[in-house]
Amino acid sequence: MEKKITILNRNYKKLSAIFHTPKNTTDKVVIMIHSFKGDKDYQPIMRDGARKLCVQGYAVIRFDCYGSGESEGSFEQATVSSEVRDLKDVITFVKDKGYEQITLIGLSLGATVAILGYDKTIKSLILWSPPFTHKRLYENYKEEIKKKGFVIRKRILTGEKVKVGKAMWEEFGTINLKNKIKIIKCPILVVFGAKDHMIGLNIIKKYFEMFSCIKELEIIKGGDHDFLIPEAKEKAITKTIKWVNKYL
Repeated sequence: MEKKITILNRNYKKLSAIFHTPKNTTDKVVIMIHSFKGDKDYQPIMRDGARKLCVQGYAVIRFDCYGSGESEGSFEQATVSSEVRDLKDVITFVKDKGYEQITLIGLSLGATVAILGYDKTIKSLILWSPPFTHKRLYENYKEEIKKKGFVIRKRILTGEKVKVGKAMWEEFGTINLKNKIKIIKCPILVVFGAKDHMIGLNIIKKYFEMFSCIKELEIIKGGDHDFLIPEAKEKAITKTIKWVNKYL
């Protein structure tokens, strides 16, 4: 069953979410975090992955962070930190519902949010196209931010223009995942498309080596950053399901 729900974050702002519940009762849930400028429905892998995981017997929540999709607020006001807080509030929500075993799946910036939102209660992490570092993105638009106080970016799939606020861009310049990576103990799956032109394989391998937990790097031949190529999307979902079956 798929049901649209509303979750109040700690600031009493409404977060829109889709809650997928399987036929049989379970205490296992997968939380999916969307990409930069994305939302819970933006890339097909979010919807299709959630549905296939639910068929496997897992509850799944895919949600819009504050200022994204159907959630309350403006994206210009959102930051990486606000998205991490939203994730933590969703984690609290599922725990209150009786879901004690949790896996996080993050796509692109959502992978960064998943890493930063990790705590010792999380059973496993799945990182789809994780950028790991945002420094280059910050540098590319630093002068524009100084001049205007914001940046206009387009959503690749729709062409829609999105205003990104100064606070988020400034965070891009300061995010350092190395210390957080060192304390993660749960199993981690990294899924990367070999034709991802936004992230270099050298970056992926460099940060992947920093994890000291059970880990696996899945490189999908011909795969793109957003897994829009149908074959890449299906391979990523299939690998994800196998990982969840093993570690959740």
